[in-house]
Amino acid sequence: MASTNTSTESMVQHGDRTSEPLSELVDWFVAAFLVLGGVLAMAAGALFYSWADLGLITDFVAEGRLQSTELTDPELIDVTYGLLWWGGLGLVGTGLLLVLAGVAFVAYRTRARRRREESGVVTPDTAAIAIAGGVVSLVTSFVPLSPIIGGIVSGHLRGGAGRDGVRIGAYAGLVAALPLTLVVLIALGGFAVVASEVGLAASISVFVGVAILFSALVGVAYMIGLSALGGYIGVSLSEDEAPTAREQNRPV
Repeated sequence: MASTNTSTESMVQHGDRTSEPLSELVDWFVAAFLVLGGVLAMAAGALFYSWADLGLITDFVAEGRLQSTELTDPELIDVTYGLLWWGGLGLVGTGLLLVLAGVAFVAYRTRARRRREESGVVTPDTAAIAIAGGVVSLVTSFVPLSPIIGGIVSGHLRGGAGRDGVRIGAYAGLVAALPLTLVVLIALGGFAVVASEVGLAASISVFVGVAILFSALVGVAYMIGLSALGGYIGVSLSEDEAPTAREQNRPV
């Protein structure tokens, strides 16, 4: 009986990676990226907002540097102005939320680490692992199929069965898609306001709105799907690395 208990305990501690908490270095990396990304997003938003100048846009249209086959010149000027104005605000708002998220993440992980030290109980921190995987996806966004990389990281950190990896990978993909989704929704709302103000034809408004929304949905599905696949791969790698109970207890 004692041998059976020892074997079971060994599998819990070594055969399953779920008992390993995130390191403090990972916490600070995630927080630093969120804050830096937020600052850059606010800077880009401020730049877009500064371009929302009717005189400048009018000159671009008059010079032929900004053209449209569907809109008249006055409509093109108003729509461009509205998209730049609302898009800039969207980026600034998203950047501010990212900065706040970075600060909140550090505070949350500090409290979680303190509770773990006091109780001695280690449980998987799904939220923190998903955020870490999402951040990796964003950091590696210049690499093709980067959500898979973020999913692999989150799955490897989470460990467990294949379904656990798929779930944590999907969560990581959702985290990575949130900034883009927020910007698109704000820009879509801004376009709707501008379209109603300038009296844009309903067919054009619907077409542009559907195109923006469809592109956003495809992007979100792409990130969640590939990240879920990466999560499955990540837990598979974790299982391969974790020694079995038999290997742990094999006499030397």
